[in-house]
Amino acid sequence: MYDSEDRYTVNDATFHRACFTCEVCGRELRDQQFYLSEGRFYCKQDYLFNMEKKVTRCAECKQPIEDMVLSALSRNYHPACFRCTACGICLDGVQFALDKNNQITGETVRIVALDNNYHVDCYSCEGCGLKLTDEDDACCYPLGKHLLCEKCHIHWRRAGPDAPISDL
Repeated sequence: MYDSEDRYTVNDATFHRACFTCEVCGRELRDQQFYLSEGRFYCKQDYLFNMEKKVTRCAECKQPIEDMVLSALSRNYHPACFRCTACGICLDGVQFALDKNNQITGETVRIVALDNNYHVDCYSCEGCGLKLTDEDDACCYPLGKHLLCEKCHIHWRRAGPDAPISDL
């Protein structure tokens, strides 16, 4: 005989605590997340494993999507996983564009330099972080495949990229 503390009611059915278990592994389901599918109860792990073909997975991280789904470019993403391929910012709710290589970028206005696309905010000196523009004091002076301001360009040519920038 079981008292009320040993019974569990879900979907108008009452179970003994020991009888409310996962259909696959037999784990007790009371006090944990469970799934009901076709009249059978499953723990989260077995449901996601056994229903893998029915579970929507994120195109980026490949993990199951259990809550909000962001659909873009014929794929599904966790909202936090839909990011710019250039700088990594989250693009949930942000306009984005595809470049010629089908890379997702967060702005339709970009700067092209050294055969790469840059967000306006990401176009900066690799030496000191100065935002590069077409202004005289912030122009880009490339060195190899590096974006540099004039001061860092001169410094890197003289001392190399590993020299401390504090000398500027």
